[in-house]
Amino acid sequence: FEVTEQLRSTSFPAQTIENHLVSLKNKWLIKRHTVDLLIGQTVNQLKELETVDEIAFNTTLSNSLYHLKWDYEIGGGFNLVSGVQGGVQLNRNGEADDDPLIPDFNQMDHGIYSVLYSKFKTGIDTWRIQAGLRYDIRALEVFESELAGTFKRNYQNINGSIGLVWSVGPIALRGNISSGFRSPHVSELTANGAHHGALRYEVGNPNLTSERATQFDGILEFSNSHIEFIFNPFFNYIQNYIYASPLDSTIDDLPVFEYDQLDEVFLYGMDVGFHYHPHFAHWLHWESTYSHIVGEGRNGIDLPLMPQNRLATSLKFTLSNALKGKFRFENFVVKHSAFMEQNRVA
Repeated sequence: FEVTEQLRSTSFPAQTIENHLVSLKNKWLIKRHTVDLLIGQTVNQLKELETVDEIAFNTTLSNSLYHLKWDYEIGGGFNLVSGVQGGVQLNRNGEADDDPLIPDFNQMDHGIYSVLYSKFKTGIDTWRIQAGLRYDIRALEVFESELAGTFKRNYQNINGSIGLVWSVGPIALRGNISSGFRSPHVSELTANGAHHGALRYEVGNPNLTSERATQFDGILEFSNSHIEFIFNPFFNYIQNYIYASPLDSTIDDLPVFEYDQLDEVFLYGMDVGFHYHPHFAHWLHWESTYSHIVGEGRNGIDLPLMPQNRLATSLKFTLSNALKGKFRFENFVVKHSAFMEQNRVA
């Protein structure tokens, strides 16, 4: 039969999203060598319609990426992993009635790295060691942004890390020292409008420089057939820390935040995890995690938008073995989250 009437209606605003992706991954095994290649392409289009004929914004983001990795077995328990990776990101705004969320830009990232790792035994002990070095460069070109017009930026840095793991029986101790960097995102450089997802009005800063970080962290892990316990303290020293600073003003009834930098900040805290799965009760899983983090500047000021301490617990009961039949409950899960007070505010 022929449909002559449609009773559905469209509500506005409405979004249309298109995602296209293709990837290729290949591995070659050549005696003591292993070579991995990954290349990919994604295209994401986001369009928001205020009415059938009114386009609020229309943006298309294209990502091209590559990663070539070579793993060589040196001998004596040592392996060397080296590689190159990077990508090209292009953002283009089509015809729209409102200002774009993010301006048109071209971004190219390229990195080269080497990692040396080994595993060996000394009696009943097992040792693992890993050390790495990496160089990254980013070239960014932004076109006709509302806040800063057209500009170009180059960011580059060298980073390294070294880590050691000692384990005996159910106990493992891990220690790691590493450095890192993060170049500012396009939105942090050029934002000038409402961020409805975060319920704030954001103002960018085109003068932001790259963050530099040095992190120290350790892990104490206990694991047997019934219980797993992990204790992970960490300390992070960051230079040129990028953050959204509250300005004590509003625009369109939204609080205004401006991106800024602090010369030095400290992020430190710990994560604790617990998992109980007894062999005599395979149907029971009890998992708990606790997260604690403090963020402050060298002069003692508290950083804005830091998450509060939280405790998450879940109890999972597997019932599929106890209840048979065509219709049954396989799992029963109880979850609880506790969010502590956050009194360290900007």
